[in-house]
Formats: sequence, C-alpha cells, structure tokens
Amino acid sequence: VLETVKKLRWCPDVIHCHGWMTALAPLYIKKAYKDEPSFRDAKVVFSVYEDDFKNTLSDDFATKLMLKGITRKDLGDLKEPVDYAALCKLAVDYSDGVIQNSEKVDESIIEYARQSGKLVLDYQNPENYADACNEFYDQVWETAADNNNHESKIRLNSFTGNHFLEL
Repeated sequence: VLETVKKLRWCPDVIHCHGWMTALAPLYIKKAYKDEPSFRDAKVVFSVYEDDFKNTLSDDFATKLMLKGITRKDLGDLKEPVDYAALCKLAVDYSDGVIQNSEKVDESIIEYARQSGKLVLDYQNPENYADACNEFYDQVWETAADNNNHESKIRLNSFTGNHFLEL
C-alpha cells in the first residue's frame, strides 16, 4: 500500500493503521519513508482492537524489520520473541495518536500510549465514532503541527475533504 501511495504521488494528511496487522506501518512511514514527499508530513494514527494473538513471532523478527533507514536502535526495547503487546507498543512508538477501537483491549498498550505522551481516543460508541474520530484526527494534526512549530497550515476543519488513508 505504501508503495502504491508513493507511485500515485498522493500525500495523505493522516494514515490510520487498524490493528496489529498494520503495526509495522508506523515504523516504516516514520523511518524508512520519512524522506518521501508522500509521507513526509503525514500523521499516523494506530487503532488497537480486541484482536490479539496468543503466540509469539519468529525469534529473528527484529532482524527481518530492517530496511533502509531503520536501525536496531529504532526498535527500542523490542525484545524477542515478540508478542502482541510488544508489536502494538512498537506501533505506538511511531504513531502520533492511538485509538482504542474495541471496548476491551490489552490495557497495557493504552497505558503505554498515555505514558508515552501520545494522544489517545478512548473507546467510542458506534453512534459517536465518526464524529469522535474526525475530531481526533484534527487534534492529532494540530498537536503535531504545534510540535513541529508550523506557524501556518491551510486546511479544512475536518478530514472530510483532506487526504486520508486507512490501512
């Protein structure tokens, strides 16, 4: 998906990664693709679900993550064998915001996000979900812009008209 976005020269404002299957995308976007014009200014949101797996990933998982632009240091405290919580925490490390997308999730991941200073959107009822997410995307964008000392950025009030990519 990331290569397709790059080839189409599309520049998403927010990339929303859903669940553990997309947990490597924030790392790749912020490190391996950081100099790509399509991703340079993109903000990443990671959603945590009640979709954990019980086993661990291969013993050499961290080695397999290495791409141009990614070092062992970028993997922080990732200990092998890697389990569900460790994989999601890696995603949190490279995300600008985290959404709890199921009522019951591994609370250690949400707590890790909060302790890391990440913006967190708690679980929302289906009736409120779309509006809450739009407000959260705006908050992620504005917080990241403030952190990067962007003095002016022309954008719409919600992401309805902006570039948005869901993985």
